[in-house]
Amino acid sequence: MKKNFLPLLILLCGCSVAVFAQKSEQKTITVEVSNHWNQSKTDEPVVIQLNKLSTGFRIKSATVMDGTTEIPSQLDDLNNDRQPDELAFVLNLPAKSKKRVTIHLSNAKSTKTYEPRVYAEMLVSDKRGKHVPVHSVTIPGTSNIYNQMHHHGPAMESELVAYRLYFDQKQTVDIYGKFNKGFEIKESQFYP
Repeated sequence: MKKNFLPLLILLCGCSVAVFAQKSEQKTITVEVSNHWNQSKTDEPVVIQLNKLSTGFRIKSATVMDGTTEIPSQLDDLNNDRQPDELAFVLNLPAKSKKRVTIHLSNAKSTKTYEPRVYAEMLVSDKRGKHVPVHSVTIPGTSNIYNQMHHHGPAMESELVAYRLYFDQKQTVDIYGKFNKGFEIKESQFYP
């Protein structure tokens, strides 16, 4: 029995290494985006449906390049099946122009992050009166949380606009246009 144990152990170890060592697969595509308008477009959304691409592997990361400049992008899972359905990014396009971007798709997971261009917060007062960040709030419909929340509900902003939702019976939305581009809620803890 001892004579057969060592070759069996070596065989099992070899099989497990082969299973865990996944071959890195990549595919590079070039996409041409056109602006047919007579005016320039800033931050024009571009969405690519991944099911129309034949990669032969499960896409776990993507890198979008405009020449030598990387464009922030994201893979979106629209139906919650843990498979990305689309690749989304934004481009600046001069009037009556075309731009080619190179997209590198891979089955390797990426840990890269990009500088955020949006911000959101929801803060609840604790027992000492300090505002504590929360990600969700579940309360009975008979409760009044309106005065316990900083901003009276969640606040969200981009560089150009901010929104505040009121957690009261009206559930109204305040929309604030900004004169100066930037984040105001994040820096001041107050809406514009």
